[in-house]
Amino acid sequence: TLGTRLGRGRRGAIGHLGWTGCSLWIDLDQELVCVLLTNHCHPGGSDRARINPFRAAFHNAVASALRIG
Repeated sequence: TLGTRLGRGRRGAIGHLGWTGCSLWIDLDQELVCVLLTNHCHPGGSDRARINPFRAAFHNAVASALRIG
């Protein structure tokens, strides 16, 4: 869910995925913090099949906007 462009440097990335769809990733090489706040659990319940691709697309969009990767 980090996407394909962040965390690919020598130092990598650290992060955490929240149950509600939130994510925090820190790309150590780019010195970039990327936070996504969602509540995908409301009102229909957890849907990992939809939130995981969305997270990856979000992180790739951030990297693209910053011309990373």
